[in-house]
Amino acid sequence: MQAVNEQTVTMDRLKPGQSAVIQAVGGSGSLRHHLLDMGLTPQTEVTLQKTAPMGDPVQIKLRGYELTLRLDEARKIEIGAVYQKTGVETRPLSTFSPGPGGHQSADQTV
Repeated sequence: MQAVNEQTVTMDRLKPGQSAVIQAVGGSGSLRHHLLDMGLTPQTEVTLQKTAPMGDPVQIKLRGYELTLRLDEARKIEIGAVYQKTGVETRPLSTFSPGPGGHQSADQTV
């Protein structure tokens, strides 16, 4: 793992393939409780996997599962040093659509 950034930032600043460890979870009331319930707790490693075509939402991997968050939620989560993990697949969130009246799966070719 190679260090990219040494300062504390919020999770919305991660780019696909970058990882960090959660330092603190902000927000208040039910939002903070919801973030903690989803496993976003201090000392948890997170990796940004995908972003939607317009940049919001983002998909992160943590604790062996994938979680999609809005950027305004990600801004509430402070992370430590950002690093690049090797062997992490990154791709945009799928926007596949078969078109009007189409029933073709994403695996079929035209």
